[in-house]
Amino acid sequence: MKAKRNLMQKTVLTITITTLALVFSSCATTKKSTEDFFFAYKKPGIKIEAERMSLTQTAAKEDRSASGSFYVPLPNSASELSAKVLFEPGTYECLVCQKAADTAHSFLTLTVEENSYALYPSNPPLGVWELTTRCPVYLTFEEKTEVRISLKANAKKKSASPTLCIDYMQFVKQ
Repeated sequence: MKAKRNLMQKTVLTITITTLALVFSSCATTKKSTEDFFFAYKKPGIKIEAERMSLTQTAAKEDRSASGSFYVPLPNSASELSAKVLFEPGTYECLVCQKAADTAHSFLTLTVEENSYALYPSNPPLGVWELTTRCPVYLTFEEKTEVRISLKANAKKKSASPTLCIDYMQFVKQ
């Protein structure tokens, strides 16, 4: 009887510890998602998967055709992806891999610190993952610089939509 009670106490203790671990790890994840994630540039370029960025009013979704098997939709005007990136001196080309169902819901705004840039795919969008090669953004840094970057649906064009999806951003030194 005593052995049975000891086994029961160990089982209850294990369940309690496991539950507490899950609760604390989910709290840490929730807190971390409100902070900007940090990436440092490495040669020849940096590719930042959307699901690895800080997400505001959106969440990653699975898609096996996406680069890391996940993407992030921009369903409303408050949805945002952000990160902090450390760049070495030089000029960088920035492209975003996105998927849009139609032209009206394909425009993006990339903000680097206080500077904003318009990004958009093919016209009309291909409806598959494509880079914004039609309008690359070039960023130049005179010295080693840490910047906050963010990506949102373009508010002026009212392009937010569950069908406006982001796979990744890439920065390649020119």
